[in-house]
Amino acid sequence: MNHIDAILQMDLTQYAIKMGYNKLIKGQLTSSWISLKNESLNDTIRIKQKPFPMVYNNNDSFLSQDRGNIINFTINRLNHTVNPNPKPEKSDFAQAFKILKQELNIPIDTNLTSKLVKKTVNRSENQSVLLRINNLQDKTTEVDNYLSNKRNISIATVNHPYFSGVIKASPVVLPNKKVITNTAFIKKDLKNNIQGFTSYYYSAKSDTHEKRINSKQNLPILTNVFKETSNIYIAESPIDALSHLQMIHPKNAVYIINEGSLSPEKLEFNFNVFQQLKLNNPSINPTITSINDNDTAGFKFDIELAIQFNNKLNLNQFIETKQEHSSIKYSIHNPGDLSLDLLKDKMIKYLEDESKNKFYNNLINIGKTKSIAFIEIPVFKTNENKHLKMYLKPLSQFLFQMTKIKFQHQKSKLKDWNEDLSISKKEIIKPTKMISKTKSMKR
Repeated sequence: MNHIDAILQMDLTQYAIKMGYNKLIKGQLTSSWISLKNESLNDTIRIKQKPFPMVYNNNDSFLSQDRGNIINFTINRLNHTVNPNPKPEKSDFAQAFKILKQELNIPIDTNLTSKLVKKTVNRSENQSVLLRINNLQDKTTEVDNYLSNKRNISIATVNHPYFSGVIKASPVVLPNKKVITNTAFIKKDLKNNIQGFTSYYYSAKSDTHEKRINSKQNLPILTNVFKETSNIYIAESPIDALSHLQMIHPKNAVYIINEGSLSPEKLEFNFNVFQQLKLNNPSINPTITSINDNDTAGFKFDIELAIQFNNKLNLNQFIETKQEHSSIKYSIHNPGDLSLDLLKDKMIKYLEDESKNKFYNNLINIGKTKSIAFIEIPVFKTNENKHLKMYLKPLSQFLFQMTKIKFQHQKSKLKDWNEDLSISKKEIIKPTKMISKTKSMKR
């Protein structure tokens, strides 16, 4: 069997799951057809598992050209986004083959691959993204209407200086030639160059909010930075950042919006923003506040950020992470006189408060030797960890304390800040209507 045949015989389902398509929407792993969703990209694909070779197609009618075999799947996701490429070039195939050969542990012809890749690195993808960036327009009334009517964001918040120029309009031409306007949040590098954007729109057909990421680099969304900026707010979506801004009104703030997953590039970007603020104004010591979602994933993002900052600023006490089937182990090198007692007490207390019993306490394993301090925490199943997320909170606080960075949590009451905003709007609107009716009746 040659290399191409070996690649085509790969299990596309397992490969897609590894690439983030890990939410089962329809079917079972043994079904002939199965639908999987990548929640980070908000993208759903349908895979025909039988017979081999497996093939797939995209469930979104706007991405109908995203289909084919495992090679097409890989080519269309080379830049961590979904960019249908019906006519791949040699460089695209070279990159895809390199990735897939690594999956199969097949030796790679590095000389040939590097020549092809250097010739046109991500050329077709970057051209597509550049075209979409160039088509962006200034914010329109359609954008204002989407944010205010569908997301409860006030026009005053949308026009806040933090978001000035960050929110754009992204026109999309439908197959019937009708043009719709999506809401776009631009992505800039630290030199203020636009590298991509994320667009949102409301799908009346499915009654959901859809999201599309178009980016040359795997960067977060960064709001405007000013000389007096001293407070960094870490968020998972621009909608949540706007909701937080509207409800809390933070001063001297910048929002870093990581959009659902933390890649090495995004972690590096978060750290570089922190360093840039200190360079802009040496008299300030920036505070980091997590407004990530109030769920297990949100608290784990906080821990990932804490480890990134520690490993950049505290090289002597480098932290390593090891993922096991039912646990995650964090190893801190050269712990010295680092005390873990208070951390363990806090984590156990949270577990007892959330679970109402002591069953989970024994699953936490915290200890120290002369060379290593270790913190091993359980990974719960989805239905179990719903109410056990808070035990992760003291861990991120502890790890940030190691870096001597001011860090705090500011979590929403519900899952995220837009949910909080939506509920608060409903609570305000209903009594107001009742009062106005009562007044009119008295008259």
